[in-house]
Amino acid sequence: NADADDLELDLTNAHLPSLEEVDLPAALRALDLTANRLKTLEPRVAALPALTRLCLRQNLLSEPAEVAALAAAPGLRHLELRDNAYTAVPDLAAFTALTYLELSYNQLRSLAPLAALEAPALEELYAAANKITAIEGVSQLTSLRVLELGSNRVREIAGLEPLAGLRELWLG
Repeated sequence: NADADDLELDLTNAHLPSLEEVDLPAALRALDLTANRLKTLEPRVAALPALTRLCLRQNLLSEPAEVAALAAAPGLRHLELRDNAYTAVPDLAAFTALTYLELSYNQLRSLAPLAALEAPALEELYAAANKITAIEGVSQLTSLRVLELGSNRVREIAGLEPLAGLRELWLG
């Protein structure tokens, strides 16, 4: 008997190659698709108006435009793209409600596209184990408390001055 305000669907490790057979109720607030075999992110996910939390860890996703389409879910606060095959940061400019963004274990070379992101409440950004060489695209994220860039190729710590609230910086 789930409260309609907390409707969640956890499909972790369901070995799904697609979401074709999955019913996605419009009232869905949290969707966890960790450890599946998804190669594409279906438009039906973007059409979930109540979605606040989306976890796509450990899939085979690689198309940034599919993530950008999620902007149709204006209340999305928690987005996990960890351990996929992204080579570029998706256009997240419309994701103004984000508080948590996980981009670790992809093949990202730059965080520069994040410069378009105006998410005043974003507190945690994880981008470990990519191919990032510089700290860029984050200076406008003034609520950032955690910035995880470990196991990258960052050679210089610069551009963090505007991040007065930063409490944790991981570069190891």
